[in-house]
Amino acid sequence: MKSRGSAEIYEWLGYSLAISVGVCFMFQESILSIDPNQANEVLKTLITLYGTLLGFVLTLMAIVISLSDKPIVKNMTKSGHYSNLLTSNKVLSFLYFCSLAVFMITLMINELKPQFYLISIFFTMFVAIYSLRTAYKFFQVFKHIDPET
Repeated sequence: MKSRGSAEIYEWLGYSLAISVGVCFMFQESILSIDPNQANEVLKTLITLYGTLLGFVLTLMAIVISLSDKPIVKNMTKSGHYSNLLTSNKVLSFLYFCSLAVFMITLMINELKPQFYLISIFFTMFVAIYSLRTAYKFFQVFKHIDPET
């Protein structure tokens, strides 16, 4: 089966965007009314979590690249799935990095803290939903790797 290329990536970014905007809109009042000290604690936890996940994503990318001699990767390259996987991983890494930047900016500012916290929650959900798609793709690759070859 041929890969749909970037169309699938854009499709999942769209799903992530729609769901994140919807949930943030539904819970806007409760997110905006959070205590600034509590928001800071949440942001510190998210910075630690997303920093760790960024490291895992980059490590997974290095592992997949190192498996270039395996038949599954050769077949993925022929069908276009390998390029799609790496592009998806690059997009996810960029999203994690942007999320970390937003979290740190939100942590440092005092003016408009609730609005920036809402943006941080949006980024949290957006990246988490897109991460599920990328994790699924990685599990598909690792499930089909035969240790004997």
